[in-house]
This record gives sequence, C-alpha cells and structure tokens, in this order.
Amino acid sequence: MTDLKTILSWFQTGDFPTEEEFQQTFSSFRHKETKIPIAEVENLESSLNNKANIGDIPDNVALVDEGQPANVFNKEQVIAMAMMLTDYVKDGKIRADKIESLGLTDLIEADEKTLPEFVSRSNNYNFQQNDFIAIPVNGNFSLFMFKGGDKKITENYLPTGLTNITTSMVEGLQDALNKKLEKPTVDGNYFVNMSGNSTYKAINPGENHLLFWDGSNFKNSSIFRENGGLKFGIGTNTPNEQLHLTDRARMKALVLEDNSEALPQQLTYNNKKFYGTDSVGLKRQFQFADYEAMYETFNNMTPEQNLIISQLLNGGAGSGGNMSVNLISPPIVQSQYNSVEYITLQGANLNLSSVSRKIEILESDKTIVKVVIPDNQIQVYDNGIQLIFYYNFYEFTEAQYFIRLTSGSKVYITTLDFKVTQTVENVNLAGIKWNKGYSSDIIPDDSDLAEGADFVMNSPKDYSPLIKKSFKSDEIFAQGEDFYIEIKVNLLSYGNPSVPPMSNSFVGIGYSSGGNTLSPSALIYSDFAQVGLNYYHVRNNGTLLIDSVVPIEYIIKIYKTGNLFRTTIGNNTSLVTLNNNSGYSVIVQSPGRLTKATFQGKILKAFKFN
Repeated sequence: MTDLKTILSWFQTGDFPTEEEFQQTFSSFRHKETKIPIAEVENLESSLNNKANIGDIPDNVALVDEGQPANVFNKEQVIAMAMMLTDYVKDGKIRADKIESLGLTDLIEADEKTLPEFVSRSNNYNFQQNDFIAIPVNGNFSLFMFKGGDKKITENYLPTGLTNITTSMVEGLQDALNKKLEKPTVDGNYFVNMSGNSTYKAINPGENHLLFWDGSNFKNSSIFRENGGLKFGIGTNTPNEQLHLTDRARMKALVLEDNSEALPQQLTYNNKKFYGTDSVGLKRQFQFADYEAMYETFNNMTPEQNLIISQLLNGGAGSGGNMSVNLISPPIVQSQYNSVEYITLQGANLNLSSVSRKIEILESDKTIVKVVIPDNQIQVYDNGIQLIFYYNFYEFTEAQYFIRLTSGSKVYITTLDFKVTQTVENVNLAGIKWNKGYSSDIIPDDSDLAEGADFVMNSPKDYSPLIKKSFKSDEIFAQGEDFYIEIKVNLLSYGNPSVPPMSNSFVGIGYSSGGNTLSPSALIYSDFAQVGLNYYHVRNNGTLLIDSVVPIEYIIKIYKTGNLFRTTIGNNTSLVTLNNNSGYSVIVQSPGRLTKATFQGKILKAFKFN
C-alpha cells in the first residue's frame, strides 16, 4: 500500500497522474463492502477480551450476535432494549403484572410461517390495535405487536425483539389476556366501558338511526337518516324533506334563503319579502308594521274591498261607501263680518264616522291646512246625502279653498272649491220698500206690515186655496249680481183653526220685473201650512222638511251664484237653476183661512258678492 503523502504528491497542481499511480491510489483504500478483520484493528481484539460490559462499548460500535441474523444495533439501541426487558421481562418471561401497562388485549396465534404471509391473510383473523401476533418459527414463536392502521401493511406490525419463545414462557399471559375484558359471546357492535371493571357493552342501533350517549350507554335517538343521508327525520322514519320534524321547532332566529316556490303550507323569503301559502299553495305576502307595506296591501285591493276594510276600521260607524261631494253651498262666503257662516255639502256617503271624523279647510294647493272645523260644529245625517258645518271665517284671506273630509280610515278632498271674500256690499235693509196687493174680495188689514227688513201678514178669514195677499219688495238685487240673503219666519201666531186649511203660504224671492200679482210668484221659497190642530208642515222649494206639532221659527238662507240658487233651511239644502237671469225682490204671499192667522218675518242679512 502507498502512503498518503506519496499519493498527494501525484496530484499537485500541474501534475498528471499515470495509470499505475491511479491504480496504486485506489488500491491503498479499503472499500465499504470489504470487512475489516478484527486482527487488523489495532488493540481491538485485546480490548474485546477485556471488556464484557455493554456500557464500556464505544457509542459508534455496532454489535452482531454470533451465529444469529445480522441485525445490527448501536449502543444506544441496545441499552434501550435492555432497559425495556428489565422492566417487562423476568427470568426470560414477560411479567403478568405489566400486561396492563403494555395495553395488551389479545394474543393471536398465526398459522402462517412468516409475517408477510400473515399480513396477506390478516382478514382471516379478528384482532385490533396493540394485540400480539405470534408467528410460529420451528415450533416456537416470534412476537409482533399490531400498532393499528391498515392490517395489509407489514410496517404496521412492530417486532418485539422476542424470538424462540413459547406460549408457556409468557407467565400468566394468556390467562391475563382472557380476563382483560369479558369478551362478548355473540357477534355484534360493542364499546369498552371503562368505568369500574372494564367490560364490553353492546351497541344495538336501529338501522339508519343516529345514536346518543345517556351517560352510560349508547342508545337510539329519534333522529333518522334516510339511506344515503339526503334526508333526516326527527320523530319520523319517512322524512319527505331534507329535515322533517313531527313537532314544533324553537330557535332564536330562522334564516331563509331566497326561494320563489309556492308549495302548500310553506313559509318562504323571496325578493326582500316573506310569504306564506295555504293548503293548496296560494301564496300571500306577510304584512310588515309600516306604512309602505300597508299601502301596498290596500293598493292591490279592489275599490270595493277597500271600502269594506275602511268600514271595518271605522268600527262599522258612518257611511260605508266612497265619499263624494257634488255641491258646496254657498260657493262664496264672506269674511268681512265677525259672524259664523253655514256651509252645506251635498253628495254621497257623507255620514262621517263617529269614531274618527274631521273636516279641514285646505288652501288652494290642497295640502296646507288652513283650519280644522271643531267637531261640535259638524252635523251629519244617517242618509249620508249631506252634512252641514259652520265656522266664523272672519279675517280669512280672500282666496279659493277646498274641503278635506276624514271618516275613520277614509279621506276625501273635494274637487269643488268655495270662495271666501272680504269685500261684500251690504244691502240697506232699512231702505227696502214694499208693495202690498190684496184680493178684491177682502178688506186690507191695518195690522199688516211690510217695512224695511220686517213684514207681518195676517191670513184673511176666507178659506180659499187662492192667494189673497201678496207683499213684494222693490228690487234688492240687480240682474247679474251674486248674493246671499237670510230671512227668519215666525209661526208663533199662526192660529189654531178647528178645521185646518190645506193651502200654503210662501216666503221667498222672485223676479223684480213686472208688478205685484196674486198668482204664486216666489220662484225660490219656503212654503208652510197648518194641517191639523197645532200641527205644521214646512217645505223647502216643495220638499217637506219640518213636520211639527208646536209653533216653530226657522231661517231661510238663499245663495245665488250665476243662475244657481241654493236654499238652506235647517239641515236641508235645495238647488234650483233659473234660466232667466234677472233682478230679484222678496215676495210674501198667503191664501185665505177659516180663521184669522198671523205669521211674521224679518230679513236678517243681505249682501252682494263683488
């Protein structure tokens, strides 16, 4: 062999080793597959002869048992195995009191002669993690421990390092293993009960039922899984939905995905709204407690349905139909004088609900409320054809106004307006002149009076349906003028005949043109008659208003706008249109009676609208 110094000289910079020098170089080293004889290791043989203790062996020296398979272990591995054997093996036998610590559960005696053969046929054996596998070797056994996992993988079986042993060598092992757990005597599903003495306990679930633990046993729950796990039932073995409950469910919240289905008896959420369906799948939206949702609900109803709902909201009070107003009378009211003005509305369903009613005067934009009429200044009627309210418009701004009616949940704004004017021209009532006309068959009565605003007429004692007396004022309102006039009529001295006459007396207005005649000439009027003892009829333009058994007093109000005349007596309003627009006078007329009777009157106010 060539020494190292010589070899290095062959490989200096610039040198080129020859073939012979290469051969000598590599021949001078010992290859790894070449074993080193003990004799060639300096002092090794004498050291081995002098050192039998394992602790004295250098850490990097491996040991091979003479005559045994070449399983090589270093010092650390050998010490670990020696310590394990010291703890668990005594006199070449496993200590029975250490079986518990080893976690042994069973000892499997294999028929196969090698571990690979056993692994390939492991399905023929019933064993589990930490069980010992005894592989027969020449009448004895080698022990392997199954560490768990796939039984078909050889690496999952750990060699114990114990070979050439017999079952009898394991002192008390089989008996201890047999007593480790009382193994079930029949096939089934079991779990190990670790409380007290460890025992097997049966698990006998119904097919496809989920289990629950009651603290000591696994038992069937009421949760059933349909084959495949697509549907679960609680309380039912035939779920027809992904989750099917047979009783109520309770939770803090339920989050619904967007779903447009309409299956029977279903709750869904779709397009930001919640829905419910009835037994046939009819879908209805859930109601929210806000104005927008309520508006949308009513907006989708028919007018007839809305009227029914309105009447329900009104508690059944008031008219049930849609309100309407086709007349506001008078259409012009004054604000010059500090006095109340009566306004009559005529139309349909005007019997406002007593539960919640309101009349508001709106400015011309129909949004700004000018005033709310006090409830005690409103008079409604069961027939719903008209209503009357009064208000003092004193110092109101001259303008056009509308009226808003509220009856419970119903609201209506008139399409007609009325005007408030601050400039009116009063008629000089004291300056009114009268013409008195009498039938030729009666003598004028000195107690008759017609002067200024006042008149007194004594019905002549001459029973006849014909007009016997007629008082006519001079022209109070000129042609084309719009006006308002109030006339009070008093029947307190109208007489008490034993046989009542049937003819009527008249108070009203007529054309100022032409003379004072005994023919009925009042075109807009109230007529009255005594039809029984202390019994009277009062009419408004021929319509019966008052049927009274006591003497009465009442006021006639007449408005003229254009050719339209509105006459109001009490809570009744009559409308008349005259074709001829002329000047107008006040006319008072009476027929004859069986006994003398007196009625009187007074013009309370009269003014023209400019």
